[in-house]
Amino acid sequence: MYIVDQGNVFNGTFILSPLDLSALGTSKIPPEMGKYRSAYANSLQWLAAYVPKPGQSLNAASWGKIASIGGPEIKPVGHRQLNIPAFPNPIDTTRIEYYKGVSSNMYILNEFPYPVMAKTFVDVTTGSPPIQFQYILDETGKGQPEVPKSSIMEVKPPLVQRTARGDYFIQLDWKPLPIIVGKETTFTIDLLNKDKFPLTQVSYDFTITDSNNTTILDLQNQRAPQGTQTHIMTFDQSGLVNIKVKVNSIKGIGTGMFIEEVNFKVPIEAI
Repeated sequence: MYIVDQGNVFNGTFILSPLDLSALGTSKIPPEMGKYRSAYANSLQWLAAYVPKPGQSLNAASWGKIASIGGPEIKPVGHRQLNIPAFPNPIDTTRIEYYKGVSSNMYILNEFPYPVMAKTFVDVTTGSPPIQFQYILDETGKGQPEVPKSSIMEVKPPLVQRTARGDYFIQLDWKPLPIIVGKETTFTIDLLNKDKFPLTQVSYDFTITDSNNTTILDLQNQRAPQGTQTHIMTFDQSGLVNIKVKVNSIKGIGTGMFIEEVNFKVPIEAI
């Protein structure tokens, strides 16, 4: 299989378990694909914990409960006709739901090995839950797919991401466009609450690493009294860089055991 992530392309072979089709640790993949194998296991293969071989009935009253306090029941809740890119005509699916503050859904096509569509949410105790994973089946086929070439994707600011727990939004903007090697770039960071209103008295870290994960800028405990701040940077090399913004505290109160951060992939162009 191959992974395309913001212009980077990685490929290898997933070895699947005969019990639940999970991607095994013995898969023949480069180290860079390790985190994608984990994402695969935590999303496409997620239901296998409740539906190992020989499977579950799509007419069953329940498939079990999620192992958490007040864990919801996972169960088929009816049928839905869907237009899925991988199929030329609408298909009849079974909707699998679990509800804990918000409805998470996966859609199963009878005799097909994986869900064809899903949208689930993180289990949180406060705030609005962010999306945990979301996907739709684009294509099916046989044999090894043709691996696309790597390319730097066009990225247009501002970029906005939500932190993992869902309490904050972070917006990243920059000028001028595009970012050119050897020329000053001004980054603007806006730190917002879950309703997208500016935060006040924010402490945060601002870190930039290159494609080899080498740190090229590391600013710790920066201050944004009104929820916005700028940083000026000049890059020496072209390529994709990763910009991480991590919230440390709001009005002196830390984020506790939660890591509230986002990561942006930003292209740097040669002269």
